[in-house]
Amino acid sequence: MDLMHTEQASPSMDDPIAIESDASLNLHLSLDEETRTTRIVVRRMNLMNDMLDQFSDDSIIETTFRVDVVGEQAVDEDGAFRDVLSGFWGEVIDRFFVGVDQAAPVFSGATPTSIWEAIGRILYVGLVQLGYLPLRFGLASLIFGVFGALHDDHLLLSWIGSLGGLEREVMSQAIDVGVRNCDRGILCDILGRHAVPELPTDINMRRLALQCAEVQFVAGAMYPLHRMRLERLRPHLISPSHTMGIIERLRPSSRAVSEMIQTEATNSDEERVLGYLRRFIRDINSDLLRLFLSVC
Repeated sequence: MDLMHTEQASPSMDDPIAIESDASLNLHLSLDEETRTTRIVVRRMNLMNDMLDQFSDDSIIETTFRVDVVGEQAVDEDGAFRDVLSGFWGEVIDRFFVGVDQAAPVFSGATPTSIWEAIGRILYVGLVQLGYLPLRFGLASLIFGVFGALHDDHLLLSWIGSLGGLEREVMSQAIDVGVRNCDRGILCDILGRHAVPELPTDINMRRLALQCAEVQFVAGAMYPLHRMRLERLRPHLISPSHTMGIIERLRPSSRAVSEMIQTEATNSDEERVLGYLRRFIRDINSDLLRLFLSVC
């Protein structure tokens, strides 16, 4: 079967991910021909489907966007669009990708081709108009989809990031130090999930990890990446190293978040609280920082 050219059936009305618009809310696209600005309307409670629905036509990427959320009054239009993109990518990656901090798109016959095509358009528009990239979109899949080639270091970086908790700790130790003092049960379980039958040793561990990463971020993601047409991002991402630089600049840091706190204390109690907050942010690691930002 030619995976790269296999078409999938369009979603039916009974399909749980079929996209429907609620006419009573007048969800629609409107294009200002003079400014080439497209206004799209989404509902917060149906964000993912509304976005996928309104990015169903490829010609839409040639315009500039304004996003309105039903029932909300946006003050900063770009800020509203960023907020919608953040919510959209959170839902999409949880549903159609696999991985914790680094996630790869998963090929499934249950996912219509039109879904992947719309996701690709939204990725393109977010980057071109706002410089926005979803940080959980696996770096290895992104670079491979855009440039058609991939360095082993990018594969391993995404692979380790796709694991969570103890599994990430064990796999990192096995690759960096060796398998001697690692929990072999956990290692074998991870490898087994990716159909790797070999037992891990100090000699073959890196090769086995790369094999798992290749399956998850390249081979298993090939069809979605093809339908997303990520090669269109090449003029904007330029090179793998430039892409890495963009992602690092977008990644939140303790210093950047601390500097965002511009509130001035009006009394000694507030000054003390602000001091505690800034010190807390400066001292936490990246995982806790991400958790902190998710509830702010």
